[in-house]
Order: sequence, then C-alpha cells, then structure tokens
Amino acid sequence: MFRRRLITPRQLLAALLQEMNGSLLTPIVAPPTSPAEKISDLAPIYWLSKAARLPRTGWNVYVRHSLGHPDYVNDPYRVFRKLRAKEPVRRDPTAPVWVVTSYEHTLMTLKDPRFNKDPFLSERLPRGARDQLGMSEGAGARSSVENISMLFLDPPQHTRVRSIFTRAFTPRTLEGLRPRIAEVCIERIEMMAREGETDLIEDLAYRLPVTVIAELLGFPREDYQKLKRWSDEMAEALGFVPSEEAKLRAARARDEMRVYFFDQIVPRLRRQPDNSLLSGLLDLEARGEGLSEDELFSNSVLLLAAGHETTTNLIGNGMLALLQHPQQLDLLRREPALIESAVEELLRFDPPVQWITRVAAQDMELGGKSIRRGELVLAALGAANRDPAVFENPEQLDIRRKDNRHLSFGSGIHFCLGAALARMEAQIAIGSLIERFPNLKLATSRLKWRKGITFRGLQALPLKLS
Repeated sequence: MFRRRLITPRQLLAALLQEMNGSLLTPIVAPPTSPAEKISDLAPIYWLSKAARLPRTGWNVYVRHSLGHPDYVNDPYRVFRKLRAKEPVRRDPTAPVWVVTSYEHTLMTLKDPRFNKDPFLSERLPRGARDQLGMSEGAGARSSVENISMLFLDPPQHTRVRSIFTRAFTPRTLEGLRPRIAEVCIERIEMMAREGETDLIEDLAYRLPVTVIAELLGFPREDYQKLKRWSDEMAEALGFVPSEEAKLRAARARDEMRVYFFDQIVPRLRRQPDNSLLSGLLDLEARGEGLSEDELFSNSVLLLAAGHETTTNLIGNGMLALLQHPQQLDLLRREPALIESAVEELLRFDPPVQWITRVAAQDMELGGKSIRRGELVLAALGAANRDPAVFENPEQLDIRRKDNRHLSFGSGIHFCLGAALARMEAQIAIGSLIERFPNLKLATSRLKWRKGITFRGLQALPLKLS
C-alpha cells in the first residue's frame, strides 16, 4: 500500500467540482511519490468516499451555493444563473432564509403587502433567524435608530416619515443641485488629471456623493471626513449578518454622531436657519408638523450612510463595466446623449445593492414554495436584473437597451428615496470622466471587492488617465 499525503478540504472541493463538471484538471491528492500513486488509477468510488466525509457546512457552501460561498462577493452572477435556472425560490442550505432569484418573484417580494420591511420584530422572526442575526427577544433590543428609521418601518409609520422627507427630494429641488454636482466633479477630475493616475473610488466615487448629501442635509464642509467615516461604519452594519466587530463599530459611530448632531448641528441651525434639508425639517418640528428630534437624527443618519454608499458603488461598478466593455465605452464617447440609458444599463448590469430583505407577514406560497409567517426572505436584485425572461441577452452590457425595467432601486413603497439624485450624480460623474480622459484605462487586473453580500462595491479602482 502507498501512502497519500494529506490534502486540504479546499483542494478536495475543487477537485470534486471539476469532476462533476466532467473535466478533471487537477488531482485531489498531493503529487505521487511512486508510479503506483498515479491519479489515473483512482476509481470513481474514491470520489464518493471523499465526498461522504466532507463537512456538511462545506458541502452546502461550496457545492449547494449557500450564502457563504465566496462567489457572492467576487462574482455573484455566476451563482445567480444556476440558482435562477434550477430553483428560483429556495431555502438556503445553511442560513434560515429564503433566497429569491427570479425577476417575477423578486418583484412580488418587493411590492406585495404580505411582505413586511421590518426584519427586527421578534414576533415575525423564528428563533433560528434571531440566533443567525444575533438578535435578542423582543423589539426593545433594537437601537433607537432602527426603531424609527424609515428603512425599517412599515405603514402607517413608514408613510408618515417618508412623506416628510419626500418634500426635500422633489424634481425641482434635485435639479437645483445639478450645477453644484458638476462643479464638484470638475474640481475632483482636475485634481486627478494632475496626477496622471488615480484611485477612482477614493478620488471621486466616494467624495462626490458624500459632499452632495452632506451639503443637502446642512453639515459643514470641514466635517465631511468624519461624517464619511461614521457613515461608512454605520453602512457596514446594514449588510446581512454583519460581524460583531462591524456592529460594535456602527454603534460607536452612531453614538459619536448623535453627540455631534445634537450638540453642534441642531443648535447652529436653530440659531441660524438656512436652506438646507435639516433646517427645513427643524422648522417643521418646531411647528409640530414634522418629525421628532430622534426621528430626524435617525433618518438623517440613514440618508447620509445609505445615500452615499449606493452612489459610490454605482460610479465605481459602472466605470469598471465600461472599461471591461470597450466597445460600449467607445459608443458612449461618440454619443454622449446616451448617458441616461447608459446609467440605467449600468445599474441593471452590476447594481450597487444586491439584496433586499423582507419578512412574511402571513403564510403564503411563492414560486411553488410554502413560506411561513415570520420567515425571512432575501430578494436578489442582481439576479432579477439578469433574468432572461425579462431582459434580452441579459449577460451583455448594452447601453442602448430599451424598456430597462431593472430593480436596482427596489420597487413599491420602499423604492429608493434618493434614486433620482444617485442617477444624476452618476450621469454627471461618468459623463465627465470619459469626456475628460479619452484614453482611460484600468491600471491593474487585480481588483478586490468589499466584504459583505448586501452592498457590492470595489475597495479601489486604480486607473491610468492618459
């Protein structure tokens, strides 16, 4: 008998997957030390015996594509294709959630009133889901931000809070921001031009939206850097099943920002009202027509954190997609009037938010599966956006695409409040970039995506500008 050296579970999984695909490219054992150890002598039963010894979690993650699979971060669309074709509504093999990947069922999850938005009410969530999400019994365990932020509310509370903020996001108000957005873009782009190379994420994609939303709310310019740090840390905790460290950082950032908000910003705006969103909301509050101070704070945090995060990822993901599809980039350079449809296609092709969660408010059937009251449902926006039942040639980037009914901003009563602002910022930023730098190129082939499956965005996007 010959001895085989030990192999890692990862090597074994890779070989098993290759075998199932019908093309064994690498051996599952370490290099043989004698002719008797040739891989070709292995019988098929060997693979089965090894598979039987795989840990259940490893099998569910790597073979059955549970939510823990690394492709959900690096290349989710390959997984989405498999799930959508085989089982568009399925219970995840490891996490206590339902995963929805078809357009039809995702749209239903977003719009059907039988699905609630608030995933924190323990009466709607089974014990397994509470344990998975690190929740304790009862809604009282939530922070004040979670209790009254419109992100986590259902009607009628959601209707009341959202209607007040909607007044600040009228088309007229947003159109008035266009000159300032263009000004910030040009300032950043000219700074980039002097360097010859740039990290687009650091130098433009995050600085533009955080500047715009902070100015809209009424925060002073000198505080933008710490606002960005706080909002990044709070946005990290919005992901599905955030780590304990992420939750601690978010709680600390929220506490620090709360002190800053009530000790500095609110007193200043009460003494010296201006045209900012916060100033107007404080005026409504003083007349008894608006939000309480706690509601104002929690929803300002939401706008700051979620507002810039999605736009940063939209600009970064969008420019990467264009650079990886040079024919589409050249087309947009030749026909800049296509910028609106181009941004819609970039939103569809690689959306900045991949998942939206809902909770079943009652027993129901979805896609032939029985979902019980209180069970958590994850709707995969990125998967729905590439459903061939709705989009022709969905894996192709086509900036001329017509009738682009993507779901990147959600749908129904929780449709993204800042969608029009994000679109405007992306149109101006991407249009200005490709006009200013006709020879724009990627400076690396080794790109890293940010951790987590909810938000999809690059850690950095190094570019050569000339």
